[in-house]
Amino acid sequence: VDSRGRGTCLIKLINFAQSAQLQTLTTRHRQPLLQLDYAPDSAQLLSCSGDCLQLWIEKKDAQATWPGAMSHQAYKHLDFPLGTELQIAKVHPNWSSVLLATNEALEVRDLRRNSSDVGICDESGHACVTFSLKWRRDNMQVTAAAFVSQGNMLAVSDRGDRLLLLTYHGLHPAKRCALPWINGVGRTVSSSSENRRRSICVVTAITECPDVPRGSDEWRSTGSSHLAIASSWGDVLLVKV
Repeated sequence: VDSRGRGTCLIKLINFAQSAQLQTLTTRHRQPLLQLDYAPDSAQLLSCSGDCLQLWIEKKDAQATWPGAMSHQAYKHLDFPLGTELQIAKVHPNWSSVLLATNEALEVRDLRRNSSDVGICDESGHACVTFSLKWRRDNMQVTAAAFVSQGNMLAVSDRGDRLLLLTYHGLHPAKRCALPWINGVGRTVSSSSENRRRSICVVTAITECPDVPRGSDEWRSTGSSHLAIASSWGDVLLVKV
């Protein structure tokens, strides 16, 4: 707890094979973590909560101690403005950026270390840099999102009855797909399903199906993606986009 009575989130790095705690990172997160991601090469660690975003980088002598050891101070930091709260964070497949969905907008922030990074100081006076903004779409409240087509496109949903495809570069609209939850696809109408339909349906999860052959080369040659989409009504739909 800090001087203002607010809790501080700790990140503990543990070696499960040896049942040993290796490192504790003191963060500036005041809310529970929504996402914690290690880069594939263990050189970066991204921590996300409703109130802020932090990027940790590997210690210079990490290989001499143990792989995955992080610097004690976050390299990048971003506080969300008062009234803005993070809902979803998705790291780009090549770890170049992170997609952030807040209660106000959809935006992409840079994860790479650049000479143009803007320096800031945290509450303890330690120097760090902010996450530079790449692209932003205002007035979008997204409930689910996923990178598709090897990170070149985004599939998001801001309403329960539709799926939006956006270009990764610029977040420009590319395609809109209607979702047939409202029609009760594959279901027999009953009193229970009628009561269910009175509640608001939202998309809760989107994932791209692995790009593997499905009996013909057409599935691979068209450049299309197959997505599995889940709703708050408990339904899962497979769509081709």
